[in-house]
Amino acid sequence: MALDSRPIVVPLDGSGNAESAIGPALKLARMWKAPVHLLHVVDPDTLRAAVNLDEATDAFKKYASGVVEREEGNDVQTTCIVVAGNAAEAILDAADSAQMVVIASHGRSGIHASLIGSVADKVVRGATVPTLVVPLGSVIGLGEGSVLIALDGSPSAEDGLTVGREIAAAFGQKVALVRAYSIPPPVGIEFVAYPVDLTVSLREGTEEYLQSVAKAGEDLYAVMSPAVDAIQDASERARAGLVIMTTRGKGLARRIVLGSTTDRAMRVLKRPLLIIPVKGD
Repeated sequence: MALDSRPIVVPLDGSGNAESAIGPALKLARMWKAPVHLLHVVDPDTLRAAVNLDEATDAFKKYASGVVEREEGNDVQTTCIVVAGNAAEAILDAADSAQMVVIASHGRSGIHASLIGSVADKVVRGATVPTLVVPLGSVIGLGEGSVLIALDGSPSAEDGLTVGREIAAAFGQKVALVRAYSIPPPVGIEFVAYPVDLTVSLREGTEEYLQSVAKAGEDLYAVMSPAVDAIQDASERARAGLVIMTTRGKGLARRIVLGSTTDRAMRVLKRPLLIIPVKGD
């Protein structure tokens, strides 16, 4: 995945929780020499009559500049953008001309707006660019530990390899790859009895796949469990500061229900999660 100098969009609602996305965004922006657009969405129904959009913009610029100054690496070019409208729709509109969205998974009421978990869900569902979800209470931050890339054996999932290795190289991190495997459920009475060596065969096949895509020095985790459990287990063992997954992006209209693996990973992982949409599905 080739990244360029298009901006990285960071939605902010004035809350400390939402601000947790700024640090990771600045790190990535410095890496890719990209600007950061700090986006604040004002709900037009909650604007007070005495406050217009220009006044809201001035207030947000003052707030945002103070927040950025407290972050390491505040030499990155940042632009404050304030728009009125629906939060998720406005973020997705901004993402159309961006290379990435970095969003906190939980926020609370802030400057006339609220950026809550459901907004992050809608952004991930609808975004056609990568989205970095920064969870509340991360146990480790971007640039620390290793970069864990989740694979399922498909070429589309391997889209995460390029960007994951690029990020790891930039931050001096180790790369780890994980793939889950499990015994398929029986279909019909004649398939209830499995060969005694099936588990061994599945494990060996998973390990062979990981070895076929791995580069020298990368850690490999073949885990027998559901996908998200495998990712969570590997993320702890590898001390991952970033987990990368791909999801089959179909746009907001066609993805009413987020893929179960991605959806659950967003809710259980206490680590930054980079979700890369697969184009052309």
